[in-house]
Amino acid sequence: MGNPTYAKNSPYIISFDYINSNTSQNFILGSNTETGDIGTIFDNGELGTPSYSPTDTKLAFSSSDASNVPVVGVIDLVGDKINGTASTAVAIINGAKWPTWFANGSRVLKVDEILTSTNVSLFPNPAVDKIFIDFENSKNVTVEIFNTLGEKVNTNYSSTDKSIDISALTSGSYILSLRTDKGNVCKRFVKM
Repeated sequence: MGNPTYAKNSPYIISFDYINSNTSQNFILGSNTETGDIGTIFDNGELGTPSYSPTDTKLAFSSSDASNVPVVGVIDLVGDKINGTASTAVAIINGAKWPTWFANGSRVLKVDEILTSTNVSLFPNPAVDKIFIDFENSKNVTVEIFNTLGEKVNTNYSSTDKSIDISALTSGSYILSLRTDKGNVCKRFVKM
């Protein structure tokens, strides 16, 4: 097996080169990793380095023509995306290898209000016994304090008065991690 590639629209569909060591034949196979099904996309004479089209309806691959000249071929795929229709395989570029299919597209990204370090403040800083957090009221607030080694040292937090007792901490620098439904932010403070 070699040169695996995932389908662009189906995260559980993969194609790859397969070399049968008993017969020295090369195939481009497809697999549905969710069901375990395996299909033959193309009986190829060499490693194909497959690449799915943007719609997962075609597969580009390396091959050779009858004169042993490298070509890039394309084959139509059946609906399961792991089997090819051999009658549709055609060479589209002569003298080329290792195709990669690219496409322009757009994504819809969910944009939430983001909690930024500019709308969260800690005071006093440096602090002796207590540190106060000033931020917009949120749900599901989690505050953790880490030392400079990344070890969690404190999770005592009162969401009603937005204060943290740091009297038990030794002197030094710490990182306060604030996670809310509006986002995450880390702030550095010094315990005196």
